[in-house]
Amino acid sequence: TAVLRSAIATDSPVWLGYADPTGVAGDRRVEPLRLAGGHLTALDLRTEAIQSFALARITGVLPT
Repeated sequence: TAVLRSAIATDSPVWLGYADPTGVAGDRRVEPLRLAGGHLTALDLRTEAIQSFALARITGVLPT
């Protein structure tokens, strides 16, 4: 979560590895907005929609 907190503080996008509810892994480029209650709220830069990601399903985070 240190990378996510840093990205929030600096308004920087990250690559997010994420497993959906069925376990299928994928990746997204997001702009993290908030960490709270076990979830990341972020702007999905592909869809331009605000989304919530369960921290337990995040498989990796890389700064862009």
